[in-house]
Amino acid sequence: MTEQDDLFVLKNGNPETFKQVMDFPWAEPVLILTGEHTNLIRHFAQTHNATYLTTLDVKIRPKSLYIFENVDAFFKQNEQCAADVFSMPMASESEKQFFSFLEHLKSVHSFLLLTATTPPKQWAVFLDDLRSRFKTMPVIS
Repeated sequence: MTEQDDLFVLKNGNPETFKQVMDFPWAEPVLILTGEHTNLIRHFAQTHNATYLTTLDVKIRPKSLYIFENVDAFFKQNEQCAADVFSMPMASESEKQFFSFLEHLKSVHSFLLLTATTPPKQWAVFLDDLRSRFKTMPVIS
């Protein structure tokens, strides 16, 4: 990536968001980026040699950087349960898996950029530990 690439992303996006995302490593192991930031995400991934995740069934390498896009879609299936007035919303296996994934990520000192179209408070997350974890994560729009 060149300085010209940085300028392109800056020109077509929010300079403050650019600075917060690109100022890596972050103080926290997970950063949540909401909204439409395709160029910034691509630029960040190339600049920092990040690995895109499409599943949580991966071996996390110590001191590595990962990107999980559209995390709100990952939890979308939970909305179906919440909409059913005859069933009590409860944590899904995917939520438990996600929580374990975050715990492991932290234990090996790796980093994760989560992208979503909506902020975490709008995600259908029923596992209390995971919901409280999302509340403590930095969110950038």
